[in-house]
Parts: sequence; C-alpha cells; structure tokens
Amino acid sequence: MKEYYIRINRVIDYIENNLGSELNLETLSKVACFSAYHFHRLFRSITGETLAVYVKKRRIIAAANRIYHFPEVKISQIAYEFGFSGQSDFSRSFKSFFKITPSEFLETRRLKNGLSWHYADFGKELFSSVGKDFFEYDINICRLEDYTVAYIRNTGLSEEHKSEKIEDSFRKLYTWAAARELISPDTHVLGITLDNPEIVPLTECRHDTCITISREAEPDGNIGIRIISSAGRYAACDFDAEEPDFSKSFFKAIDYIYGCWMPQNGYFPEDRPCIERYHKNHENGHIFIELMIPIYPC
Repeated sequence: MKEYYIRINRVIDYIENNLGSELNLETLSKVACFSAYHFHRLFRSITGETLAVYVKKRRIIAAANRIYHFPEVKISQIAYEFGFSGQSDFSRSFKSFFKITPSEFLETRRLKNGLSWHYADFGKELFSSVGKDFFEYDINICRLEDYTVAYIRNTGLSEEHKSEKIEDSFRKLYTWAAARELISPDTHVLGITLDNPEIVPLTECRHDTCITISREAEPDGNIGIRIISSAGRYAACDFDAEEPDFSKSFFKAIDYIYGCWMPQNGYFPEDRPCIERYHKNHENGHIFIELMIPIYPC
C-alpha cells in the first residue's frame, strides 16, 4: 500500500505543476507507472475522486486564485493558461463549481477587498489612520530560500487553527526523519496551506505538514519528498500559539496584512502559498508560529 501512496502523490504533484498541459489518463498513468486500466480505479480509491473530476477541480481553483490575485488579467487568458478550450468552456465549469461566473467572482472579490491592488496610493491614503491601536504585532519583511521537505498532505482546516490530523502528521514526520538521521540544527518545521480560504472552504483546504531535511531521501507511503519553491519576500509576523484567543489574533493578522499593511507599504500579495514556520521559545517552552505571506513591491 505504501508504494501506491508514493505513486499517487507523484501524480498529484505532476498535476499541480502542469495544470495548463494535457492531463489525460494515458499521460498520468505513465507518471504513476500503472496501466491505464488500473490507474483510474486506484486514483479514485485513494483520493475519493475520479481523475477527471480532480483535474478539473484543481484547474478551476487555480484559475480562481489567479483571478483573485491578478484582476487585471483577462479572464480568457486565464482560461487558456489553465487548460480550458475557451472562455465559454471555462465559464460553464467555473459556474458549475462556484455557482457564479468568473466575472461575478471578480466583481465580488473587488467589492470584498474594498480596493484594487493597482490603486496602491489610494490604499495608503485610505488606511493611513490605522495604527498600533488596531493591530499590536510587528510586521517584518523576510526572505526565504527554496526548501527540500518531507511532507504529509491533509485536507481540512479549522477556524480554531487546530487539527488532530495535522498534529499527528507532525509527530509522524519527526519520528520518521529522526530514525533516518534527517534532522539537523537547521531543520525547520513548516505548515503550508495550498489553497486560498477566500476561495476554498476551510474544511476543503489542502495543507502540507512539512519538515526540512538535511539530505536527499526517498518517499515512504504517504510521506512525500519535494522542493518547495519558497524563494522570495514575505510579510512575517510571530504569534505565541499558547496565548489566549490565539486563533482570533492569527486571522486578524491576515486581514490586517492584506487590508492595511500591504497598501500602506506599497506591496501586492504574490501568487504563492502562505507559510507557517514553527519554533519553540526556550525561555517559556511555548510554541511560536511565524506567519509568512508572500509579497512583491508595487
């Protein structure tokens, strides 16, 4: 069974990296090294979805995320970029999934955000009166390098920012890596939410539980190995995960960084996943979470 998970994870990563390419049964069964006859049945049994449904869903969600972050790009261009035959095909699929058209989604996004990211000067003026009384945490700009990680993927987050599945995954990963001497003083513990909660319900958001590893390793069952292309700038903020009302502070920070800090400081959100980096405070033993939101200058 471990080998099955390794091969299906390989296919899922391939799909994610090639959403604009031809992703037919023949191509993906070769990636999995299974016959086409058996592959689509194995894929459905492990993921709970048929291959066709999964591929279309990932294309629609990725396209919605592109619209969300780059509202100036034509919808027809985004449709072709993510493998749809045209704007009408994309619009039908999009509406079937989200119950609104891409144009309606774009308008809703603009109204919800209250400003276009391409009016940064207006944003700076609008939020110039917002200060420390509203948000008490310091926001810093940091840079990351690409990481090689061992990871376990789960689906489903919560507003309380707690998940037994994710906690179990961290324990499993650390035990697995320690047994293989993959832990070093430079090891980082990461959480990566792969979907935008503004687009995908929290209960359906995919999350990678990760630890960086010190050398190459082979996948093992549902533990995958991959390189996270995390290079770039991030707006970062630290939280004590054991403080009262931590989850409220955490989500308040996300709203503040997007709605106030970015327009005030001349940054746009970049189309890369947010990263949470975990570390222990050796003075009080508390776990701290560093929230990092990808940004680029206006």
